[in-house]
Amino acid sequence: GTIFQEKKLVTPVREGYVFQGRFDDSGNALEKDADGNTYTLSGSTSVVYNARWEEARPESHTVTFNAAGGRVNGEATVTVEHGETLGTLPTASRSGYRFRGWYLDGAPFDANTAITGDITLTAHWRRNSSSRPTPPVVEIEDPDTPLVELPFEDVESDAWYKEAIDYVYSKNLMQGSSEDGFAPDVKTDRGTMAKVLYNLAGGTGAGSVELSFPDVVEGVQDVEAIYWAASHGLVVGYDNGNFGPRDNVTREQMAVMLYRYAQFQNMDVTVEGDVLKDFTDSESIGDWSREALAWAVSRRLFSGRDDGRMAPGDNATRAEVAAVVMRFHQMLEKDSAAD
Repeated sequence: GTIFQEKKLVTPVREGYVFQGRFDDSGNALEKDADGNTYTLSGSTSVVYNARWEEARPESHTVTFNAAGGRVNGEATVTVEHGETLGTLPTASRSGYRFRGWYLDGAPFDANTAITGDITLTAHWRRNSSSRPTPPVVEIEDPDTPLVELPFEDVESDAWYKEAIDYVYSKNLMQGSSEDGFAPDVKTDRGTMAKVLYNLAGGTGAGSVELSFPDVVEGVQDVEAIYWAASHGLVVGYDNGNFGPRDNVTREQMAVMLYRYAQFQNMDVTVEGDVLKDFTDSESIGDWSREALAWAVSRRLFSGRDDGRMAPGDNATRAEVAAVVMRFHQMLEKDSAAD
């Protein structure tokens, strides 16, 4: 073709990305001349060249070891090259406990896992049998009420969430993350919240056969609960059709789910006044969740953070969910008794 333009172009900059060049719709690169800056365009028609970017990856990542009340026998923080593995993991020690290993998001961590970002590994412990405290004698008014012994070794007796986890576990509203762990500080996922709603309704019933999430198929954890909750309009999927059962649930998402369940139970959900106005981040609360959060605050299911924020987009930990679900279930029982 005929050369019709020579132009010097400045290399663009985009934070967090590496410039790969300019390409047309067919994937052909705009070639540089010998000087490295001048581009020669040829042809008789207009061609659009778009910049192509690749996300910049850090050269290394930080791995932090959280001993969870114990002591790391080695470095508490290490640096690992991107894509490399730790190879070996340090041990940890804690008086009166046996070290069970390092966990990431509630699951045992494999030292041969490639590190692609900053992570924090948390120690899990098993209390030595000789160190187990003698359970207190509890007097109960109803002799038919069974006492449930918590199997969770990561729920300390003086933890702020101990009462809530006792409650939700004894009522079969929430289960542990493992045989002997509840993982109170681990983020709660959407599938678990669907299971909580399912358990609140008695844990029976099937979902609509007309519903179908591509990422919720036979064998997926909480599949029955997810389809039951979705069929009753308590949970919904994303715009792409997926449900995201293992995606973290936010505080506002939890409020909306419980709000819909309250409506499902024909409870009074009216709220008088603007109960959210005093939160410092009130204006950041979305229209889609504002009504539900106002209801949750007015019923004292939710409270703000210590800094005065509602923090609607924060992920909810399993301990936080247990506390809210305990209050909600007590409200349900009180409402049922009033009828």
